[in-house]
Amino acid sequence: LDQARELLGYGEAKNKDSEWLPMDKLDHATGIRTKMGKLNIGIHIVPKTIASSIPAGLGRTDPNANPYLPPPSGRLKFSLNPFVMGSELCGPKLCAQLTCCLIC
Repeated sequence: LDQARELLGYGEAKNKDSEWLPMDKLDHATGIRTKMGKLNIGIHIVPKTIASSIPAGLGRTDPNANPYLPPPSGRLKFSLNPFVMGSELCGPKLCAQLTCCLIC
């Protein structure tokens, strides 16, 4: 169940030092705002001396700390190889079974 929640983007709960911000879209023709989702954001403001003593990379590049950014989950890896794409879409076990059926 945790893995399914992570794939759908409903992973961990909000951190103690972050807040959920509602995201919406304004239809300029009607003036109506449509809810589009929520964004969990946390900001740490520190003195420059502390910030320079704890280096952080850009995005997920090294050093990936303060905070650690895990790799994105639930994304497909595109490939021109049909077996790799079959494995991505159906999972490795089902892809192997389908490949065996097609070969036999």
